[in-house]
Amino acid sequence: MTKGHIYIEDWGEMEATWNQRGLLSLSFVKMFPAWPEHLPSKPAVSFISCSEEDSFGLALIEELAAYFSRQKKSFTLPFVIPNRPTFYSRVWERATDCPYGQTISYGDLAAQASCSGGARAVGGAMRNNPLLLYVPCHRVVASGGVLGGFYGSRDEASLGFKKRLLLLEGASFDKNGHVISRGNMEA
Repeated sequence: MTKGHIYIEDWGEMEATWNQRGLLSLSFVKMFPAWPEHLPSKPAVSFISCSEEDSFGLALIEELAAYFSRQKKSFTLPFVIPNRPTFYSRVWERATDCPYGQTISYGDLAAQASCSGGARAVGGAMRNNPLLLYVPCHRVVASGGVLGGFYGSRDEASLGFKKRLLLLEGASFDKNGHVISRGNMEA
């Protein structure tokens, strides 16, 4: 298994792990506070440290740079949904179907994943998502377009970061801060 720390200008620092099967984890270990509306046009993306710079790691850097520059709307590198509770895996699999620039509610995702625990259970799965961006938990919002939470938190910094990711993908917000997507993923 290879581990790398990735710097993304104006966004923060990510940690990634991968092996021959694909990406195993991707998470922010440091999120840079910034105004949600500040979106750099072409942020620098590079390794801070990497246990072994290989072709997968370099491809990951390229893919993240293209995403944060708005040049890539979907990820093509293979990733591995970890062996976690079956429910989490179902929710994460269904979340990957939510396209760039669109959102889905926690409740609708629960229905699509056949989750008897409903929206709260989906929130728990999103909080434990090990593959940030690849499993796009930032596209999952509460009913009515309320942001809900992000990365296990509802604090202003976390929700501001979720808003920045949605803005990067072209979402807009009403005067109350509720997301207005170009279209919601249908159940």
